This record gives sequence, structure tokens and C-alpha cells, in this order.
Amino acid sequence: MTKKILSLCLCCCFVFIALQAQSLDDKLEEVWDLMEAEEYDKVIKKVDNLLVAYDDAPILYLLRGDALSKGDIYYSSDTSVLTETLYWFEKALTIDSTYYPAYIARGNLFKRFRLLEQSVNDYSEAIKVALDEEEQISALINRGVVLSVLKENRKAINDFKKVLELRPDEHTVYTNLALIYMALEEYQKAEDLCQHAISLAPESSLYKNNLGIIKIKKEEYAEAEEILNEVIDSEEETYLPFALNNRGFARIHLGKLDEAEQDIDRSIEIHSDNSYAYKNKAILLIEKKQTADACKMLDKANELGYSLIYDEEVNELIDQHCNE
Repeated sequence: MTKKILSLCLCCCFVFIALQAQSLDDKLEEVWDLMEAEEYDKVIKKVDNLLVAYDDAPILYLLRGDALSKGDIYYSSDTSVLTETLYWFEKALTIDSTYYPAYIARGNLFKRFRLLEQSVNDYSEAIKVALDEEEQISALINRGVVLSVLKENRKAINDFKKVLELRPDEHTVYTNLALIYMALEEYQKAEDLCQHAISLAPESSLYKNNLGIIKIKKEEYAEAEEILNEVIDSEEETYLPFALNNRGFARIHLGKLDEAEQDIDRSIEIHSDNSYAYKNKAILLIEKKQTADACKMLDKANELGYSLIYDEEVNELIDQHCNE
């Protein structure tokens, strides 16, 4: 949860508490610093102290929930985190049922736990209470992404088209549309959309990584490797493990098994919860005739939610190689 989003709704309805609100705003600066430093236990302690005096400020409940989830965005099956975090987000909405950041935060939380219908509902509520174009665009993009995961592609495309009506150069939309058309196996259309996103934001490692994925889907593995080299050479921390994993997969198909293994192992070292990397490591081990170790990787991929998040490929590989 970013400071920009969370700070949107720190407002007061009555003049006589305006000074109190300003005072809280000042005190929140320390909380923002602690959040950025990932000092989540200190955030919770600080927020609890502030709640004694400001128990009607929804932003505090939102911050406490965000600290409980430790800002994590990746899939989780820890229902205790879900229950505890939901409590605080819902407290914020009890205080202000039109509090846009709480709907976005809860929608993100539901997405993380693969409660996708609930996620769509919250993004829809966020669209209703959005105060400006920026909020509207953010909620539409979030909803479109989850709708595409649910394979409700037409609805997702409609959301993204609404964004482009408001902001034709919103490059995030073009890469998301590209991924939808890739899923629909319209690979050339997907590539054209992704290339357009890159033309609008040539510095984006994400869009180049996505282009690499599209090239893999087109079985253009050498081109995929070349594109992913750029992402990896940039050492963009956020996308590095995913680009390494994707390049590793491309290199499997290019017969560069040792280099592929180095890429995938490095990807797992950086981001050990990426189920997709364990699936690719299993494919590599199957190629190397190390079936027993491959089956362990497939089990790990499912433990991390691969079959819940993506498709049936891991289960199919288990049936084919591990149930003898």
C-alpha cells in the first residue's frame, strides 16, 4: 500500500477537529518512514498508540492491516493473516463506507489469497466511490487484471478500454491487454500491444519481460532470450527473478541446460515463493533424466499454489512422471 493511496482519505468533516487531523497527519510521517523501512512491528506499535487518541481515523486501521500483512503481494494460504488483516480493513470501512483506499486494500488482499470474486467486488466498490480520474483508473485496472485471471476476458477488455478512453497513453493497459490476447492465443496481437507499451515506456523492465513471455509462447526462444537479457542486465530488482526464470525456460528449449539451471536456481534464490520457477526447474530436471528430484519440485510448486494460480500443467506433469 503506497503512501500516495493511503493518504487520500485523511479528511475531517467538521471544522472543530481540523487541528487534530493536521496533528495526526504530522504524526503519520514517522509511520510512513517505518513502513518504507519494513519495520512492521514498530508500525503496529505506533499505530496502536495513535488509535488511543484517533480511533475515528480510518487510515490508522488501514495502516495496521497493511503492517500485519507485511506489505506482501504474493500468494498465501495463511488464513490467519487473511482473517487478522481483514478485521482492520473492515474497521476502516465501518468508520467510512466510502473510503476508497480500504476497498483497494481489501481487493488486493482477496487477490493475494485467490478469493477473486470478492476482489472484483471490492474493486467495483472502489470504482463507485472514486473521487477523481486517478482513482477511477487505478480501480479499473485492478479489476481488469483480476477479471482476466478469472478468464472473464471480455469484461476485462471492457475495463481496460474504459481506462484508455480516459487516458489513451496509459501504457499499463496495453501490456495487460497483451497478456489477455496471449491467453487467447492471439500471439501477434499480444506482441503488437506489448511493443506499443514499450514504445510508451521504454524504460519498463516489466513490459520487456512480458514481451519475452509472448516470444516464448510463440516458440521464438532465441528472441525471447535476447529480450530477457536486457531485463536481467538492467538488474531491476522487482522483475529480476521473473526474467531469470523466463530466460531459464527459454534456454531449456534452446538446449542450454546448464545455463538454464543457473538462471532458475538464481530466480528461486531471490524469490523462493515463486511456484512457476519450481515448475520450470522440474521441467529442466525431467530433461536431465532426474525424475525423482523433478517430482519434488512439482510438489513444491503445488504447495506454493501453482495449480490454484495458473493451470493444470504441474498436475499433468505429476501424472505423467511421478505416479508410477
